[in-house]
This record gives sequence, C-alpha cells and structure tokens, in this order.
Amino acid sequence: MLFGFVAVLWTSFRRFSFTDAVNEVRLVTSPEIEGIGSRIDDACRVLGKQCGLTPRETEILVLLAKGRDGKFVAEKYVLSYQTVKTHIKHLYAKLGVHSRQELINLVDQTQVAMVAGTAEKRAEG
Repeated sequence: MLFGFVAVLWTSFRRFSFTDAVNEVRLVTSPEIEGIGSRIDDACRVLGKQCGLTPRETEILVLLAKGRDGKFVAEKYVLSYQTVKTHIKHLYAKLGVHSRQELINLVDQTQVAMVAGTAEKRAEG
C-alpha cells in the first residue's frame, strides 16, 4: 500500500518544479485590487435587486462577501450584534444559502455571469 502511494505521488509530481511555480507568481497592482472590490459590490447590488434585499441587507451582503464578520458589520454601521444577526438570517433566507461559503460562492457565480453577459454584449455590438 505504501509503495502504491509513493508511486502515485512520484508520477503525479515528477514534473512539478518549485522554480516554475515561483516564476509564475506576479505582483497584483493596486488598480487590480480595487477592481476586485468594485466587482464584488456590483455583484452584490445585482443579487440585492434580484432577491429583494433591503438597502441595509445589501450593504451587509457586500461586507460579508468581502470576508467581514457580524461584529465588524455591527461596529461599522453602529448596530447591535443581535440586529446584525437578524439581518444576516434574513439575507441567508432570501438568497437561499446556509453558510458564509455558500454566500461567497453565490456572489462569485453572479460575477461570472455578469462578466459573461458583458462579453456577449460586446460580441453583439
């Protein structure tokens, strides 16, 4: 069994090169980082409209999609933590998700759909 495991590792990783991996790393510039944030904002606004979120729920969705937690949201908007938890509960119900990861996946899927839609419009025009 150990021999089989080692054989699989050897065949899978024999072409792997740390040098190649390091050479492919690139510096992400500030405009690229800002672009990511604005695309998340746009995707959250689209989801908010599609799913009937309130303006406050949409604001909270943006922060959750960017990796913030309920305590951060409470501090930013000067709300009680219980109020934020209620907003998050309503958000999850309206979006049909059950976890933060599902929420982030949904925002990612919305971004992909938006990019695909933009590409289609460019192709038509």
